[in-house]
Amino acid sequence: ELHGRSVLDVQTEHEKQKSFQHTRMFERPQKQPEPILAELAYHTEIVCERARYHKSEGNKIYWFLKTANMQYIRDEFRLPRATATPSECMSILRQRFSSVFIPGLMYRSCGVTLSGMVPQDMQTGDLFLQNNDDKQETTGQTVYNVADTRQAKDGKRLVHLASSLQSKTSERDAEKAQQFPLIFLGEVS
Repeated sequence: ELHGRSVLDVQTEHEKQKSFQHTRMFERPQKQPEPILAELAYHTEIVCERARYHKSEGNKIYWFLKTANMQYIRDEFRLPRATATPSECMSILRQRFSSVFIPGLMYRSCGVTLSGMVPQDMQTGDLFLQNNDDKQETTGQTVYNVADTRQAKDGKRLVHLASSLQSKTSERDAEKAQQFPLIFLGEVS
């Protein structure tokens, strides 16, 4: 409103998200791969959490490392199937990390983008599905569905990947949510 008159119409509908991104600078530049991988795991958790909130899944991951002299090193890959489960994304990202990470360089930030979004209910089934369910659901998806329900009730960031424990960003989040119990998920390398 401007002087009591409506100037712009209120938009009640919006387009579906086409991608989700999360990126942050490190507290201080990093040279070792472990803390960088922990930050990438944390960013992957966030983008997957946002995708699940919007009831969608992505089938492509873009990720980058930014060096101390402001150069970007990036990689992208297509996931075997659309997902919003961070452990599935991180298993491939971890395999590809060594081809992008250059030892000895100082890195100042990193980030992850999940794209190629499709609605959760558009997941295609497996031809060789053992049981007769119409929709196949992995154990990770089941855990995150339960965790998302609990997070909606109690607060956010209750479930974390074990690989993001070294992340300074996730430490700050954990400090903010100390009143809630944290659950850490192991990962298969």
